[in-house]
Amino acid sequence: MKKNTDAIKYKGVTYHKVAVSGDVTAEELYDYAQNVEQLYLYLEEFFAAYAEAEVDNEADEGGFLHEAYVVAGEIVSIFRRIPGNRDATITDATKTALGDMIVKHYKDNKQSYQDAYNKSKDAYTAKYIAYKKALYVRADAESESLDGHNLHLYIRNTQELYNNQILPIFKHLLKFKSNRTYSPKRAVDALLPVMAAGAKRYMLEVEKDRETPYHERFTKAARRVAAQEFLSLFDALYQSGEIEEQVGLTKPRFVARQRSAADRLDDFCGGYLYAALWSSTDDNSVPLDKNYTFKDVALECMEQIAKDCTEFQEKHLQPLLDDETYDDVDRLHATEYAGADFWLTRNETGAGFGDGDWPEPIASILTKASEEFGPQDLYVGDDGKIYCYPPPAN
Repeated sequence: MKKNTDAIKYKGVTYHKVAVSGDVTAEELYDYAQNVEQLYLYLEEFFAAYAEAEVDNEADEGGFLHEAYVVAGEIVSIFRRIPGNRDATITDATKTALGDMIVKHYKDNKQSYQDAYNKSKDAYTAKYIAYKKALYVRADAESESLDGHNLHLYIRNTQELYNNQILPIFKHLLKFKSNRTYSPKRAVDALLPVMAAGAKRYMLEVEKDRETPYHERFTKAARRVAAQEFLSLFDALYQSGEIEEQVGLTKPRFVARQRSAADRLDDFCGGYLYAALWSSTDDNSVPLDKNYTFKDVALECMEQIAKDCTEFQEKHLQPLLDDETYDDVDRLHATEYAGADFWLTRNETGAGFGDGDWPEPIASILTKASEEFGPQDLYVGDDGKIYCYPPPAN
């Protein structure tokens, strides 16, 4: 492992940057932690915390062993997140060995930690609290900004994600720009599901981590940062006049087929199906709208969607639109928007009627009505048709 003199600020703390080639051993990781002041203090606080528990007869050896491996995982995570270390090869066996070294160090030196605690119990209590905060407090705004930027770069440089998911959304945003119904907040909400898909793929392909939930590695705030960066990219392409060429990377023939099928649906159902297809994926995590159109929806699924959409409009949406007391509703485009928001809200995606574009109390009324319908998923059957789950009741 080759070290240089560069440093990086992470979570408000300055760490040395280490360039790595080949495998990294547990000994090298432990040496790295011992020679970086903040990581060294992090380990010392962990040891102090357990020394306190042992002196006060509150020690749980099983809990100690578990948290030792958690600390090892934190060291590996911080090590990998620093630019220049991403190509490091760190196996599960190496992580386990690092945890073993942490346990051994404490056992070899526990008397000195206990003696220090007995001399200054209050000071070590403060260290224990600091350790807990260091272990459980989420990343601050600076780290979320860094994580969001890295996620943006990963998605932008992953052709399948950028061409098949980002550009179709850009094309949809361009339509809203053209008819002057463009909403930056709605645009960010439309991009968030792609940020989640990208985060999941990043965990598997870059960090080789199948255990940590993607939403812990990339918080909602970090994913929103990434979405905002894509929105800035869209605005820059729009201002430069390059957006038409960019969205031309999508398949024109497929887009034409989808729009002709949409023309045969009412605006509400068309908006519902459009949102359903671009936000749903097949077994390979590819968005359904990449390979399927409205024509590929099975008849029984289409009938169920039409039934739900008709019921929602007649019972909930239309009475509100007919009420002239709500004079701040964009009735010209409300129906198509409402169809998409009905899908997004009933499936609890985080976007939909409650994202700020609908005025109150309409937003709350339609959110509650959508949630009463319950979630609905789309999946591809063995015959290549798209089906609804749960299936229609007999």
